[in-house]
Amino acid sequence: DFGCSTGPNTFHVVQVIIDTVKSKHLKENNETSLVPLEFQVFFNDQPNNDFNTLFRFLPPSSESEYFPVGVPGSFYGRVLPRNSIHIGHTSYTTHWVSKVPESVCDKKSPAWNKNYILCNDLIEEVTKAYKVQFIKDMELYLEARAEELVSGGLMIILGQCLPDGVPMYETWQSHVADTIGDCLMDMARSGIISEEKIELF
Repeated sequence: DFGCSTGPNTFHVVQVIIDTVKSKHLKENNETSLVPLEFQVFFNDQPNNDFNTLFRFLPPSSESEYFPVGVPGSFYGRVLPRNSIHIGHTSYTTHWVSKVPESVCDKKSPAWNKNYILCNDLIEEVTKAYKVQFIKDMELYLEARAEELVSGGLMIILGQCLPDGVPMYETWQSHVADTIGDCLMDMARSGIISEEKIELF
């Protein structure tokens, strides 16, 4: 699972994948007496992810059907050996770009995204800067997974998308982010945090 966080969603997904593979394996082999399949699961996230919490909430080893491994590192590069995984999975992670586009942080740029913590699609240059960054990141992501997956392997990518013609500012995610942004600006006005930190968030 690429971008596993600290659970419990990752455990549910892993179990669904394992159950599906086991079921398919039994059907294809006429449910004869088979040696039980063994699974190794790689849980990947940023190095600052709380892997201790993740592993503390793992199913008890007596009930677990897999051998878990923590893999810290950015999934925008390779984190596993070549041809080492059969199924890869990520849910709602690839919208986190590897970095904020430089033009969005440049006060002299037309893409300057002042006072917004989300891609402000009211400013065309901001949207373009994030699209360019997303495309670069996804190319790196897919290249890395192509090397890590075995031939014929499966990569499952779930993510957020906007329907055609619906601007970001009309979505509930934008309203939530705007509310958080307003709270952060109030904190900056109160001197709790600096406005510069918000601008670079």
